[in-house]
Amino acid sequence: MNTTEIIDFCGNGNFLFHATTHGMSEIIKLFIQFFPVGKLTCSKSLIASAVRYRKERTLRLFLKVSSTNKPSLVPAPTWGDSMAMMVAAANYQPNLAP
Repeated sequence: MNTTEIIDFCGNGNFLFHATTHGMSEIIKLFIQFFPVGKLTCSKSLIASAVRYRKERTLRLFLKVSSTNKPSLVPAPTWGDSMAMMVAAANYQPNLAP
């Protein structure tokens, strides 16, 4: 599978979004490891979604990957992403917690 096929597989990033919100860190780790093709567009920041859905293990993975100097699906958080993470962390919704 080459990079264009993996982008077609992911579509607009919904695959990674759903894996993030369901805490499938093993799948995300494999995906990032084998297909570091740059940031895929998705409707929401993956890092902020991990915070919002309280997926600590997935968040740690994203932050670890984004702190390296290698190309990655998960870039370092922008200012807007940081604000979204703070808002997500401050808002507690019991139906989203594990």
